[in-house]
Amino acid sequence: MIHKSITVEDALEVLNRAAKTDPEAMESLRNAQVYCNEALADDPTIQVNSYSEKGKTKVGFLGIINGLFGIDDESGMGAICMAYNVDCPKCGPTGEDVDVQLGDPCPKCGDILITGKFLDFRRTNAK
Repeated sequence: MIHKSITVEDALEVLNRAAKTDPEAMESLRNAQVYCNEALADDPTIQVNSYSEKGKTKVGFLGIINGLFGIDDESGMGAICMAYNVDCPKCGPTGEDVDVQLGDPCPKCGDILITGKFLDFRRTNAK
C-alpha cells in the first residue's frame, strides 16, 4: 500500500524498524554522504554538510529525509536525528546514567568524548 501522506512519527517508525533489523546497515547509510552541487546545497529544506577543506558540501540520506519534513525556522534543524552513545576513546562507553555530551571531557580520565554506538532514530527538538 502506498501512503498518501506520512508524519515524522511514521518515518521514525520505519527508520527504527530498519535500525533494529540491521543497525550496521543504517549506520553505514548515515555515514555514506556524497558531494553535491551548489543548487542542492542551497535547497531550503534538504540538509547538507559543509567541508571547508575542500570548499564543497555533501548530502546523505538523512538530509534528504529531513528535507521532506522541512526545517525549524529558529534552529535550522530537521525533524529527525540519529542518537548515539557517548564514548571515551580511552575508557570506552560512558554509560547512560552519566550526564555528558559529545565533546565534553571524560569524567574518569578527562579525554574528549566521541560518538559511540548508534542507538536509534529520534525526533529532534526542532518545532
